[in-house]
Amino acid sequence: MYVFVRQDLSHPQQVVQASHACIEATRSFLKDHTDHPHLVVIGVPDESRIFKCAKKLDDAGIGYRVFHEADRDDEATALATEPVYGDTRRIFKNYTLLRESAKV
Repeated sequence: MYVFVRQDLSHPQQVVQASHACIEATRSFLKDHTDHPHLVVIGVPDESRIFKCAKKLDDAGIGYRVFHEADRDDEATALATEPVYGDTRRIFKNYTLLRESAKV
């Protein structure tokens, strides 16, 4: 499972928003799974990049859920994919893992 979270949010909010996205994806994609999926968290600069990632996932046929934060006027804050295995993971090779960024 890959999680994209906005880096223009504070670090605590990044954790919260990524968790929300994981919960949404789990509700949709892990109902019948017995194996615990790997989890990779990727940082993206802002909301527009969340939508660019969603487009790329659509094109690749990978399921995902975008989390929209009601307390931020329903902005897209994070996205989590279905579990991804094998060669399908190559689509993510150019993304950067989440790192703690400067204080927002």
